[in-house]
Parts: sequence; C-alpha cells; structure tokens
Amino acid sequence: MNLKLIAQHLVPALRQSLRAPGLCLIGLEGGRTAADEEREPWIRIKYGQASADDWVGVVPATARFSRGRGEPTETLNLVVKINPRVGLARNLIPWIAARNHIVLERPFLQYRSAAELDQTAAREYHVYRLAQQQTELRDVGPRCYGWARRPASTRCFSNA
Repeated sequence: MNLKLIAQHLVPALRQSLRAPGLCLIGLEGGRTAADEEREPWIRIKYGQASADDWVGVVPATARFSRGRGEPTETLNLVVKINPRVGLARNLIPWIAARNHIVLERPFLQYRSAAELDQTAAREYHVYRLAQQQTELRDVGPRCYGWARRPASTRCFSNA
C-alpha cells in the first residue's frame, strides 16, 4: 500500500484512538529492509506487484505527531500490517506447491482445508472489531489504533 495513502488513513485513526481531534501527523517513516526481502522471497508472491513506495507485509514504522498547535512532538512506534489483496489459498500456497514440484490431485482451492487460508483479511478485521467490545479479546491482542481499507485489502496500525 502506498505510504501517502497509509498516512491519510493513519491521521483519523490516531485522532480517534488517542482522543486528540487536533492531531497533526508530522512524519511517518519505516519500511522493510533489504534483509527482509532476502529472507522472505515469497513476499512479492503473497502481495502481488508493488511499486517502490508501496509497503507490503508487516512493516515497522514510527509516527511523529503533535496533538495540536503548540503541543510537543510525540513519537509512536507502530507496526503497519498490510493484508494481501487475496487469501493465501489463492496465490501463495499454489506457488509453494509449484515451486517445490508438489503435484496436487486438483486445484488447491477445491480442498476443504483451503478455506482456512482464504479471505483471512476479512476474518482478522472482524477479530479486531470484536476486540473493541470484548475486554478478554482486547487484552490478548496488540492494541490496534485503527484501520485503513480499500476494496480487497485491509491494514491495521498497532503497537510495535
């Protein structure tokens, strides 16, 4: 997802989550390192084509902001988690099977177990939404500052 688009969605999410209606984002830095790309060669398969300024996967980030005019600058370390446009059952698992010369009797999506790896972004979003109302669930998950959504893609801003 494009960094500018992430920043646009992060501001209202932080304003609401931090109860700071005058919050102004001063900067958002972060990104995956070359070592991440080397360690995880499958990441481009999982997320599809991305431009150089797109973030994919789990990205450590630092947001610098002030809560209002004249307020001091604060820093918040975040993890921006970008979910793939399609579930793992549709791209990554078939790629792994083909790369390792694993011959399946039928397309992977036709196996019942494929359902566990399909539409994962929507299920994850639902869990975080439930955590807003259920203390027990909120207590075991990372704090989620908010969501940015576009069709077939969801990302969460949570504590690093």
